[in-house]
Amino acid sequence: MQEPDTTFEVNGQAICDARKRAGLEVKDLASAVGVTDSYIRKIERGIRKRMKPSTYSRLRTALHAGERQLLAPVGELNDAERK
Repeated sequence: MQEPDTTFEVNGQAICDARKRAGLEVKDLASAVGVTDSYIRKIERGIRKRMKPSTYSRLRTALHAGERQLLAPVGELNDAERK
C-alpha cells in the first residue's frame, strides 16, 4: 500500500487577502502558480483546503509570503476531516 502524499492545509481567507494586497486578480495568481482559476477560487472559499507542497511553494513565491503565513491555524480541521 502506498503512503499518501504530504499536503498542506491552507487558509483560504489569508490567501485571498494576500492576493488582493499583491494587486493580483484570481487569473493572474492562477497563472503564476500553474493552476486553474477555479482551483484558486475553491481554495479561497474554503471548498478545497489542502495543497501539495510544490503548489504551496509556488503560491508562496507568487504572493511573497512567509513559510507559514498562508497555512490554516492548527486545530482548524472540523470533526469530519479528522476521521
